[in-house]
Amino acid sequence: MNTLHTHYDTLMVSRSASPEVIRAAFKSLCQKYHPDKNNHADADRIMQQFNEAYSILSNPVERNKYDKQLLDYEENANQASQQKNYRHFSNEESSNTSKRKNNVVIINIPDSISFSNAKHHVNNFLSKAKPLLLKTLKVIFYIVILITLINVFVTYIGDSNSNDATNDLYDAQREVQDAARELDEAVPELDDYEDYSYVPDIPEDILDTSENTFVDDSELQQVLSTNYKTHAPNGEIFPSSANYVAGYPQLNDNGASILTIDNSQNTEAIFGKLYYLDETEDLAVRHFYIQGGGGFNIRNISPGYYDVRYKDLENGHISKSEPVLIEEYEDYDSVRFSEITMTLYKVSDGNMETYAIPENEF
Repeated sequence: MNTLHTHYDTLMVSRSASPEVIRAAFKSLCQKYHPDKNNHADADRIMQQFNEAYSILSNPVERNKYDKQLLDYEENANQASQQKNYRHFSNEESSNTSKRKNNVVIINIPDSISFSNAKHHVNNFLSKAKPLLLKTLKVIFYIVILITLINVFVTYIGDSNSNDATNDLYDAQREVQDAARELDEAVPELDDYEDYSYVPDIPEDILDTSENTFVDDSELQQVLSTNYKTHAPNGEIFPSSANYVAGYPQLNDNGASILTIDNSQNTEAIFGKLYYLDETEDLAVRHFYIQGGGGFNIRNISPGYYDVRYKDLENGHISKSEPVLIEEYEDYDSVRFSEITMTLYKVSDGNMETYAIPENEF
């Protein structure tokens, strides 16, 4: 009988071993057979078997499933062995009996089962099934006719709507052309103006209209700051939903970690910045907008210490979170990284401490 080699045998522990014993056995075997410490030709294959066994036995759910599979396998093997022994015993008994006498097997066929009776049953079945088959074919025929009529009707309606839509489009184009021609005739001097981008309304005393240049940058920034509810400091309009703000670079983006900013507890939108806390100076590496009641995932963050600074776009208050550590390291054949959620609360019971900061630190 073949002996079943299990994951418990691979790690040299019993099936009732505790998770601590399994973990200790795995570490001991890794230290002994790891390719970096063992020059054996099969070191890689052996370590692969250790990793596979530990990945199953260290997970309670997977270990439970594996134990059930072992029990099923052993029960089936026992049943197969019993059946094999029984067949062997039966063959021996049959051989011994045949030596004593010849057995004659007589098969009695009832008179009720005959070819004529079978033919009668088949004809009876066909006579009953024929009306049902005809009714089924008739229903299928009606369904095909109905589907054909529906397709013809839909095609006709679609062609009619297409013709109406085409006519409406031609009419709209003619109206636009007529309006453009009337505008050109009424205000011909508009052709001399160049296209321009949107900028906030700026008092005339700040703008030197003779040369079209700004004369006082500090007063200009004061005017721009009044539009903080709709515009970022770089002049870009905030997006309609949670996203990065256009015009800012996305730095420190060669990692795998994720920081989720949860603003679902507030009704006010925020403009936020993710700061990398360097030893020399703090650097804003991401700029984002989150509407009230929303959230945003900052992805691909490089390892290091960071904090989040954000402005309440309703009252202009600025706050800063406590520093968080973003970690990323290799663990055997995988990479482990940080997944952190920061919930913003108006009250002091949030999952991150926040502090009020002045504008110059934002």
